[in-house]
Amino acid sequence: MSTYHLKSLEEYFVNYRKSISKPEVFWGEIAEEHFLWRKPWTSVCEWDFDKPEIKWFQGAQLNITENCIDRHLLTRGEQTAIIFEPNDPQESAAHITYNQLHEKVCKLANVLKNQGVKKGDRVCIYMPMIPELTYAVLACSRIGAIHSVIDPRIQASATASVHHSARLRAQTYLTASRAFFAEQHSVHEEAVHFLEYQNGAWRVNDMEDLEVVLLAEGVQAHWTQQYFGELPFAPTKGEGLKIRWEGAEIPVALHKNVFLLPDGDGTYQAGSTYAWEGFDEGPSEKARAEILEKLRGWFNQEVEVLDHWTGVRPTMRDRQPVFGWHSELPGLGYLNGLGSRGALTSPLLSDRLWELHSGRTSQKS
Repeated sequence: MSTYHLKSLEEYFVNYRKSISKPEVFWGEIAEEHFLWRKPWTSVCEWDFDKPEIKWFQGAQLNITENCIDRHLLTRGEQTAIIFEPNDPQESAAHITYNQLHEKVCKLANVLKNQGVKKGDRVCIYMPMIPELTYAVLACSRIGAIHSVIDPRIQASATASVHHSARLRAQTYLTASRAFFAEQHSVHEEAVHFLEYQNGAWRVNDMEDLEVVLLAEGVQAHWTQQYFGELPFAPTKGEGLKIRWEGAEIPVALHKNVFLLPDGDGTYQAGSTYAWEGFDEGPSEKARAEILEKLRGWFNQEVEVLDHWTGVRPTMRDRQPVFGWHSELPGLGYLNGLGSRGALTSPLLSDRLWELHSGRTSQKS
């Protein structure tokens, strides 16, 4: 049978009768024609209805991800494997080809292996419905790890509480990081008007003889794009509220349409919004009203707004961070595009950057 698609009722009955009269031949032909096998089978089907016991394709071995990805690369590599439709109607759909899917899955599978994950291990995946969820599931399957996908909407009908969750406090993290780098290295936060490699060292404004310069400019990226080329930015503006209320405190992070994150001092961060314009404008009444309205949809406590903040997420078009070291100029690196999920990936990216630098490997990711 050359295709799974039966074109007529007559063709259906022909194949049905064959599957009943000669099941081993029928399913053996399908398996051989439509799947990639690492090791062939010794028997197609064995059954004993008295036990009962049924065994299919005894002795055979395959990798299921090679069958849903790899076997399409030669003939369909540049065809679309996944179409991802974002929730926001203003954001374009992402068309992910088989070649791109293969690359992403293999990279993530290697990340898992480098973290010690092996065949038979159990991996818990807690992610929203984004392409990365598919990459993670397929990466686990590729290395033989057992995966369990937790619905991110768990308890959403009540308070959407994420029990025993850990949250990185960005302000505390950045303050501690800045103190560490100020003590161990040189942190330059004011505007850079001069950056040049001279006599075997880097010069930034009035600072001389710097061995390594790491550009982390965010959405401005003037020097990054001058030395590394244009970055595929698709920034978004986000707004949030600092709030508090009279009554019992909530010790865990909550999420349903908006986040409610405890600061630990009786105040909370609520938000945030997404916008693709107005980057030079301050906080808006529209965003404030949107956050409060969404919050009231599942949280009936009267709140007091203490502050209204805004920021620009330096995200890339594919929502993936970019980083690397210059292929010709020694000691010049960059890191950008962390976006709203940057806090979760920053430890991994920092480790990867250091690995590339210590090995003096040139790469633009």
